[in-house]
Amino acid sequence: MNDNSRATKRAADSKNLTGRDKKRAKNLAARKINTGGSANAEVGVKGPKVSGPIDVVDFIQARAFEINAMEASIKNASGALNQLAFQSLPRGLRRRAASHNIKRIPVKLREKAKSEMLKGSPPKRTGPPSRRKKRRAATIVEEYLRRQGNKRWLETHTWHAKRMHMKDMWGYRLAEFPNEKSIRATYRASSHLSILHDASYMACLELKGAAEDISRLLAPITDLSLPTVASQRYNKGHRLGHTTLYHYMTYPQNAICPITFLWQQNPSSTVSKLWLWVHPAAFEEAWGCLKEAQEKTQMNDTVVVTDLRDEILMFQLTGPRSTALLHAVLDTVQVDTAAPNGTQRSDTSNANKVWSSFKYLRSSASLPAGAVLGITVQDPRLRFPQKLPRRTNQVPSIDEKDMQHNIASWPSDVASSDLWNEEIREELRKNKIPEVELNVRRSKNLLPGTKLTPTDNDARIPIILAQRGVATHTNTTPSSPEYQSGWNIILPKGWGVSFWKSLVFAGCRTSGLREQHAMHFESGIACYPQDCPDTKAYALWKTEQKTAAEKSWKRKPPAKRLNFAKLGITDPFNADFSGLVSSRVNGDVDMDTGDAPNLWIVRSTQVINALAMSDSAELDSYHAKVISIMDKLYNQRQLDLAKKQPLDLSKALVCIRIVLLDRGTPSINGRIYLVPSSEQYSKYVRRLISGDSKRTKDDDSDSDSDVALVKESNLDMSGLIGYVTTGQYSYCLGKGMAIGNITLDGLVKMHAIDKSQDRKVKLLVLVKG
Repeated sequence: MNDNSRATKRAADSKNLTGRDKKRAKNLAARKINTGGSANAEVGVKGPKVSGPIDVVDFIQARAFEINAMEASIKNASGALNQLAFQSLPRGLRRRAASHNIKRIPVKLREKAKSEMLKGSPPKRTGPPSRRKKRRAATIVEEYLRRQGNKRWLETHTWHAKRMHMKDMWGYRLAEFPNEKSIRATYRASSHLSILHDASYMACLELKGAAEDISRLLAPITDLSLPTVASQRYNKGHRLGHTTLYHYMTYPQNAICPITFLWQQNPSSTVSKLWLWVHPAAFEEAWGCLKEAQEKTQMNDTVVVTDLRDEILMFQLTGPRSTALLHAVLDTVQVDTAAPNGTQRSDTSNANKVWSSFKYLRSSASLPAGAVLGITVQDPRLRFPQKLPRRTNQVPSIDEKDMQHNIASWPSDVASSDLWNEEIREELRKNKIPEVELNVRRSKNLLPGTKLTPTDNDARIPIILAQRGVATHTNTTPSSPEYQSGWNIILPKGWGVSFWKSLVFAGCRTSGLREQHAMHFESGIACYPQDCPDTKAYALWKTEQKTAAEKSWKRKPPAKRLNFAKLGITDPFNADFSGLVSSRVNGDVDMDTGDAPNLWIVRSTQVINALAMSDSAELDSYHAKVISIMDKLYNQRQLDLAKKQPLDLSKALVCIRIVLLDRGTPSINGRIYLVPSSEQYSKYVRRLISGDSKRTKDDDSDSDSDVALVKESNLDMSGLIGYVTTGQYSYCLGKGMAIGNITLDGLVKMHAIDKSQDRKVKLLVLVKG
């Protein structure tokens, strides 16, 4: 086969090549030297010469084609390989400063990068450093403390700062999103692999006292529609609980934030401990709420509240491979209950056995919701780097039997942990072996790469594993149960980086705040504070987002930015919930209402179900029923009804999830409208019911079958019932989805319209924007 036929075959197969194969073929073609003959190659050659002098002119003339081909190939090869050393690295090894800092490039490519820098433009010469720059800190710790200023750093800050975009939020310097395209990759990892997030910014508060006193303290400031903090489901320390924090005796109004809590498992002690995890955006408000509750319940002396911020770390693992990854990293070990220094240690032998039985567990969603395990593990640096084993369908019968037994009947003595002991936590931090000593031990191994053997001097770290899944947040989700399932890893201070690097090298994909918000969105769960307009944290967050959106819009020239005034949108960067509620109270639809009343979100399923069962379209007719439900909830907690705050249903909102039935993608601040008339209903669902969503010639040019892209002029402003707080394309559903909040009055009217017109498509709304 000649060269022409080979070239023809490659051209025919080029359509099936991937991008990487095409690039490789291009580089190979550029390096090829054409050695084909030419008519000029025989010029001056009169016959074969075995010996004798060479005519230089004739020789060069005979080899001119080869010389030109070689020079052309050198030029083409250097032009085809247009990637610098730092550009040839995979995504995981790329660094922001690699283009001008050789030390940010792997060792094997540094010589090449150095030669490329020498060929390029010379480095900019700077003058001598100023006196201010000469005043350097004595140690790197002092330098890091100076850089922090009034923004705290997490223990994994330096790792995140090299790979993610950092942002000052809620008093911390947090990772917002990775410096690479990661939205789809994050969804794939959370659906099939594992996602790791450092949630150590969540403020941990410790309540210490008698269990009855702690229960009485939290009863008037937590969600009355959910089980109490001291219910039998949680008070033994077997489960991780979730509820919402409210101001004293104001439920269901004046919400602060959602909280997570865990009791210490210590049945032999009369003093109980409870850990509360509060979002940093609401920490000051939550702290003030607890102090107010202490004063009004007269428990300043009986219950002690301690701030454990930065003392307790928390990592969140999400995805079906989270359990297998933890088994690859964590090496359980048994410790003596009586330590040499006299400290009493917890017996975690049963918990270690239960954890070992989950070696072949496919997903943590199979476990009881919020199940807690207290185990003790070896220093993860001893076996670094760990490797995630492949999935297998062959499970030994003995292991499967133990696993099914533990899932069906969760043991009652596996939640105790030394992590609750402040002295042990401090001892672990002070006696941590430096990394340099571990490296010296590794250098003494005869075989390079051999894992270190644990010794008696190596630390044994107590940690708490808490199952996290959909069942602990909501009962309905549009995605699979594995999407939000995972583990919360609770660690002592000083050990964050050690566990973090081991988890990352084992195969976890890291996520920032943006990815966490996206995962809540894909699961149909409201994310705090972005989807909670009844809280102060939402108001602060919304102000920052509005300012940033306005600046971005004003930076564009008038011809390149959207003309909202022409579209009839008065406030495109704000979801005016307060103005919406005020207009309902005043009986008009004027959105410019000045001072707005306080909002509150109906989070009780009992109230929502009661509204759905009735036929009336008037909100006032439900007032007595809602008041009766609230009085019953207050009586169940044995709270004084006389101190209850008056309830105003006209200021109530309901959090909803919207799934588009047709094309389009909703966006933040989109407006949600009712469809009151049967003509409008038939117009928008005619093709949806028949299954034909394509536009036909008979359709008017002004009509629009896309419920997410309806002209503003065609909508009745009196039908505005809410706004979208989070909206985008859902990878899980394969269509547009949104999370928003509508007025309770709008929900009541929606139910009444559906029943009166006997609609097949229930709860239909129109979304603009």
